[in-house]
Amino acid sequence: MAAIETAKVASQQMGGSAAKSTAALNVEAVAAIHDAGSLRFIPVGRSNVIEKLLALDYWPAYDRKAIDDVIHYLGRLRQQDSAVKLDELMEDYQLFNPDSDMADHIPLTEEEKVARRNKFLEGVGQLVFRANFEPITRAELECVLSETSPYGVEVDVDLDEFEPLLPFYRGVRVRSRSKRDWRWGYLRTRHFQVPSYERLFLALTLKPAEQRIAEIMRKDGLTRKNAERKFRKMRRALPAWVNSEHVYLKMFKDIPQIDIDMLLPNNGVKFRQFDRMMLWFSGGGSTVYALVATILKLVLAVAISPFVLFLALFGFGGAAFRQIMSVINTRTRYMAELVQKLYFHNISNNQGTLTLMIDEAEEEDIKEDSLLYAFLLRKSPQNIDLEQVKGEIELFLRNEFGVDIAFDHEEALDRLAGRGLVERENGVIRVLPTEEAVRHLRQLWLEALDLRAGASTLLDTWSLGAIR
Repeated sequence: MAAIETAKVASQQMGGSAAKSTAALNVEAVAAIHDAGSLRFIPVGRSNVIEKLLALDYWPAYDRKAIDDVIHYLGRLRQQDSAVKLDELMEDYQLFNPDSDMADHIPLTEEEKVARRNKFLEGVGQLVFRANFEPITRAELECVLSETSPYGVEVDVDLDEFEPLLPFYRGVRVRSRSKRDWRWGYLRTRHFQVPSYERLFLALTLKPAEQRIAEIMRKDGLTRKNAERKFRKMRRALPAWVNSEHVYLKMFKDIPQIDIDMLLPNNGVKFRQFDRMMLWFSGGGSTVYALVATILKLVLAVAISPFVLFLALFGFGGAAFRQIMSVINTRTRYMAELVQKLYFHNISNNQGTLTLMIDEAEEEDIKEDSLLYAFLLRKSPQNIDLEQVKGEIELFLRNEFGVDIAFDHEEALDRLAGRGLVERENGVIRVLPTEEAVRHLRQLWLEALDLRAGASTLLDTWSLGAIR
């Protein structure tokens, strides 16, 4: 947010020619809701990380095969947790899944439905956090809605329609976009550097009709009849089967930060000021000209023949038709932009998004746990400095893969402690030796056979309330 305000102030201080020469830079600064800085996400495959980790030449005092076994067993146990959690989430989601074809739903009261939905969203929040996604706040969304896209579609969205609306992102990459510049007669192309989210996750539910109508009455000071009319107008573009009972889960890729509002279901296409001017000058001007010409022809037709009268009316109708088609074609161009975003940038929906997020969270946990255990093992049994270990892991990833991340060592340490591989007491960390760790993890694998959906796993350690 600070970057956005700084960019606006700098733009206001520039002169006219200077501002024009740095137009692309201003657009980039305004659009930078989140910067491409260091994130928790490790953008390297699990197998590559483990292969490089085991190939390093600093394991002289350890059995490399035993270290490999520990990492392998850690991965298998984490996959077991994923299976249990996925079964639990799928069971909870049956009530709210818009794509469900099951007919065996148990009747629940409204309070029970709310409790089940909150429990489900809590589990989804845990997965999103485990997959190293970052939240997008309401203030940041409102900032997006207030900005004008320099190249795409402008839409009108009311964020109060959703409860909850949970957007998360992972990874930011600056991409180049271009557009024909009308100031040069569309003969030159303007280029923009547009920060885009590599992954964007959305979880949303529409507010119930009664709740939303009451909010409109209170906010706009309307009678119930007028509030109901406004409510119907706001949701008229939505299909009839879309309702507040459903929870919608979406995953997108390569979405420009400034275009998040395009992905919300209640958006409405809005003409830019330039397009309105062009429609007025082209369509309105030609219509006025045709109207004047028609009036003159009508006066002349009265004196000549009905055939001339017919031609005059036909010409006016043609001009009016061109005006209508101009509006339709402009709106079609906008809709084509929307369709492209939803068709080519969509990765998964609803139940498929749950499965994808389980896999993403599992991948991140296994990489983090393997790295931390291996680097702690090198320090044991010395007095371990966690910040130093964190720095060594980040240096390892930078040297081996060329990536800069902020390694989340506290989360990984909690998971290793939960597995019984490390002990933390009075500031001293002790790591279970590889031979003991192998035997211990084998025993945990046998105990995992008794885990059922709803059982406690290491995935149940984070609350969605942390981002609200």
